[in-house]
Amino acid sequence: MQNENEAFARLQELMDALPSMEKKGARLAKARAAREALAKVRYRDGQAAEAARIRTRVEEAQCSLEAAKADADADDEVRVRGLVLALSNQLAIREGAAFDAARQAESALAAGQFATEADAWAAQLGDDEFAALESEVEEFKAEYAATLETCRAIYPED
Repeated sequence: MQNENEAFARLQELMDALPSMEKKGARLAKARAAREALAKVRYRDGQAAEAARIRTRVEEAQCSLEAAKADADADDEVRVRGLVLALSNQLAIREGAAFDAARQAESALAAGQFATEADAWAAQLGDDEFAALESEVEEFKAEYAATLETCRAIYPED
């Protein structure tokens, strides 16, 4: 167990380090917000790409439908019309998902106070750097809380 002088000296050291750790905590929070926002951006991009892929398939099926009509092939026309309807339904669902994903991405960027996606990319940290910073901040918080509690136990408030 620490003696009184050691406990209060350590608390003073931690208090002196507090401004620096607050900056690191803010950096960590910004990096965390960037990760969250960019995950939504990537999801948005994936939904948009899938919608574009389905849109191409709808256009191809519509061309096939026109060809079936031109050939007066009733069986093929019915089959391709069903394909066009199914693909159009998939497209509508995917476009809805893409719209929602875009809204969520914009919301996450705004919540992280990023003016642009580039700002979010710039605020990102690599996995190792993120983990190290997160560990450092959490260890500081834990040590600060424990040292403060030790000092309070030495001179309890009545």
